[in-house]
Amino acid sequence: MRVIFLLLLMLNVVYLAFAWFSQPIPEQRSQHFTQRGHELRLYGEEGSLSEANARPVRKSNYCLAMGPWADAEQAERSLKLNKDIGLAGRVERLSLRKNRLHWVYLPPLGSRSAASEMLKELHFKGVDSFIVTEGDDENAVSLGYFSNQESAIGLQTKMQNAGYEVETRETWKDVVEYWLVFNIAPHEVKMSEKVYLSADTEALTVMQVACGN
Repeated sequence: MRVIFLLLLMLNVVYLAFAWFSQPIPEQRSQHFTQRGHELRLYGEEGSLSEANARPVRKSNYCLAMGPWADAEQAERSLKLNKDIGLAGRVERLSLRKNRLHWVYLPPLGSRSAASEMLKELHFKGVDSFIVTEGDDENAVSLGYFSNQESAIGLQTKMQNAGYEVETRETWKDVVEYWLVFNIAPHEVKMSEKVYLSADTEALTVMQVACGN
């Protein structure tokens, strides 16, 4: 009997030891929180946001620009006025191509007299035209300018079918303008409203441009 008692006692000790060591060990993780800008993270957690990354993220790569002015001095004066009402910006010089049109014409003829004869012939046929009197296209005969490319090609085809070597090309006017560029994204409603109000006061236009540096 004594032997059986000792065996039972040893089995109980082994069972208790097994049950004790089988329990899961609780995770040793500090619950201390650190606040940094808008960031909350567990202390000791891998990775953290830098000061720059903690700043609000810009939602647009575009800024508002106001203009145009024909010269830099006018733009600079407006820049000072806008700075007084809280709109800081910079003056930028933009080279633009305006008045894009499709030109239908007869290429330059050998002389002014030849161009005059061609002009007379076209007028007798009811074709509105004129002679280019200067520039690289001097002595060409212009048949018209069209904002619609299809209309230009239609006239070209009609004249070619009538036996004339008519060509078309796109023309434009190179213009230099000055604009005020504000570091204000279009979605920033309150500041954008100030830009539009300022533009209305000076009878100017507002457009979106790449922010740049």
